[in-house]
Amino acid sequence: MKFSENWLRTFVNPPLATRELADALSMGGLDVEQVEADRDDWVLTTKPTPNRGDCLSLLGVAREVAAITGTSLVQPETGSVRATGTDRLGVTLEAPQACPRYCGRLVKGVNAAAATPGWMERRLSRSGIRSISVVVDITNYVMLELGQPLHAFDAAKLNGGIRVRFARAGEKLTLLNGETPSLTPAFLVIADDA
Repeated sequence: MKFSENWLRTFVNPPLATRELADALSMGGLDVEQVEADRDDWVLTTKPTPNRGDCLSLLGVAREVAAITGTSLVQPETGSVRATGTDRLGVTLEAPQACPRYCGRLVKGVNAAAATPGWMERRLSRSGIRSISVVVDITNYVMLELGQPLHAFDAAKLNGGIRVRFARAGEKLTLLNGETPSLTPAFLVIADDA
């Protein structure tokens, strides 16, 4: 996992220099493979072992740093947003053994043409993710920060509701980078009726 030291320090700020922080993480079981300078920041690349899924997010790494160094963890500010509309979009779990829960929220009035803030683009870039669009960038940011994968869809382009299912043999998927791989029934997909 790649991440910005400055971003990490928004959650936990131990009195350690960058290399000391990298050493502390490595001694704590999160092998820091690389430390690179990036303008006014440092990028750390860790290789957590398979039993450390809790450290596949920035908040997870920050919890580990707080535990190792005895410093306070600053939780990200979150709040709930009450639904005001009554519109619904159905979600069907056709593969509950692979995905026992899938939640959705219909959000209206999103300006998908808005620019991604520069600070967010830099944090994503330092994490090895290229900026695509404000909506995609927000979902990637939340995934990196909290470890919660998200999907965003343009409701106007959906044909019916959301279906969580295994792919059909030979089914193709166009990725955000333009590639179109063929899928097998081993792939779990989030799809619409079409």
